[in-house]
Amino acid sequence: MDINLILKGIIVGVAKIIPGLSGAVLMISFNLYDRAIDSIVNFFSDVRKNLRFVINFGIGVIIGIIFFSKIINYFISNYYVYTISLFIGLIYSGIPVIKKDIDRSNRGYIILILSFIMMMFISISNINNNYVISNTFKDSALFFLSGIVEAIGTVIPGISSTALLMIIGVYNIYINVLSNLYDISNFSFVFFFGIGLMLGIVFISIVINYLFKNYKSYTFSFVMGISLASILLLLGKVLLYFTDVYVMFISVLLIILGYILGNRI
Repeated sequence: MDINLILKGIIVGVAKIIPGLSGAVLMISFNLYDRAIDSIVNFFSDVRKNLRFVINFGIGVIIGIIFFSKIINYFISNYYVYTISLFIGLIYSGIPVIKKDIDRSNRGYIILILSFIMMMFISISNINNNYVISNTFKDSALFFLSGIVEAIGTVIPGISSTALLMIIGVYNIYINVLSNLYDISNFSFVFFFGIGLMLGIVFISIVINYLFKNYKSYTFSFVMGISLASILLLLGKVLLYFTDVYVMFISVLLIILGYILGNRI
């Protein structure tokens, strides 16, 4: 067992259940992203090595998602500004890693700006989070789509799958299922969501692998725009609470702590 890899997986898993955060950006911060994509795309080139990585990292992600979903819900509900501040620091720790690989031509900056605008547009979209299960084929199709959406946020850096799940209206169901995973009534969601997630991860990983091999600097420009937008959006939410000097002081300390953790782990 690789304890360090499992620990990083747990942090990525926790990030995946918080709207606005990207597990893939943290994977870049932890220098795991390229390795993860290669392990999926070229799995059969070295089955033992790749399986060891997938199992250890996967265990961490699953622990982070399942065992921390209720805890994260609690802290988000009761200590929202402090929790978000910590994760702002974690996201920011990945900026230097992304920055060194971006394309610095006019085209690269245009891609960065467009991805920044896209992320801002998604964030201000009318979010409907009130989908009601009707026990019809529509449910199965939507759950399958939700799995693909989760795969998008898992593989593409800077994209928050939970934010996208909010937009299509199933984030409430998603969190409820994670908090009550052993409830048999959640089987339909888990089954179709799981199929969409697995197929999505494989397909999107192949696409991202191609982009990184052939257009790496442009791809990182795209990621940088989304990462900067994510930080700005989260900072905007935190700044609303800075009327209290004590809250501001603790929040700044947590941002610094998150940055340090992101560079140390």
